[in-house]
Amino acid sequence: MKKIITLLFIFYSITLSAQVAGYMGRRFSIGYTNLVSPSIGTIYNSTVGSQLRIKSLNASQIVDLNYVFHYRKAICFSVSYIGSKIDNTSVIGYNQSNYIFSEPENNARLSSLGFSLGIKLFKRSRFAPVGPYLRWDGLFLLNTIKYQKYAYSYNNYVTHSPETENYNSGQLKSKGFGLALGFGKQRVFFDKLLIDYGIRGAIVITKNDDYNKTHSDYEDELSYKTFGKIFLQQFINLRLGIGFLAF
Repeated sequence: MKKIITLLFIFYSITLSAQVAGYMGRRFSIGYTNLVSPSIGTIYNSTVGSQLRIKSLNASQIVDLNYVFHYRKAICFSVSYIGSKIDNTSVIGYNQSNYIFSEPENNARLSSLGFSLGIKLFKRSRFAPVGPYLRWDGLFLLNTIKYQKYAYSYNNYVTHSPETENYNSGQLKSKGFGLALGFGKQRVFFDKLLIDYGIRGAIVITKNDDYNKTHSDYEDELSYKTFGKIFLQQFINLRLGIGFLAF
C-alpha cells in the first residue's frame, strides 16, 4: 500500500511539474486588449443647470505580454494608450462665459501613456493560462494635456471697460500612480489563439509635474480636470483582448 501511495505521489508531482510549462509547452503570449468605459461629461441645461451625462466611450489601446512561471500563475506587463477630449463647459475658472475658444470641442485634449506590471492568479481547478483568474496590477501613467490658442474676456475694474487677453497654445504634464484589480477568463482556440475577457477596476492618483509653476486660471482648471478625467477613465472598465501563444 505504501508503494502505491508513493507511486501516486511521484506521478502527481510529475504532473504538476509538467503544467509549469504552460499550455502545450508554451509559456509566453502577446496580445492586444481594449479597456472600455463610459466617458462622462457636463451638459448645461437652462432649467436645472449643469448635469453629468455619459457622452461617449473611452477605449484604452493595450499591448499585453504574459509569461507563465507557475502552473497557476503568470506575470504580466502592459503598455497602454488612451486619448480623449476635456469638455470646456466644465472648465469654470472665475467665469466660464468669458473664455473664448476657436474650437471649443477640441481646444483641450488629454493623452495618457501607461505602463503596468502585475500577476494573474488562476483558480485551483485550472492551469495557467486557461480559465478564470484574478489579476493585480501596479500602474504608472504619463499624462499630457495639449490646448490650442484661447482668449479671456473680462471687465476692467479700473476703467470699467471690456478687455481681452490672448493666450498661445501650450501643454501641461502630470504623472499618475495606481493599483488595479481585475477578474477575467482566458480561453484557447486552435491551440494558439488566446481570448481574454473580464472586468477591471483601478484607483489612480495624479501628480502635477509643474505644481509650483505659475499658470493661468484656465491651465489651473485643466490640471484639476485631469485628475477627475483619469480617475473616471481607470475606475471601472470592461476588458476584451485577443492574443496568441508564442512559445
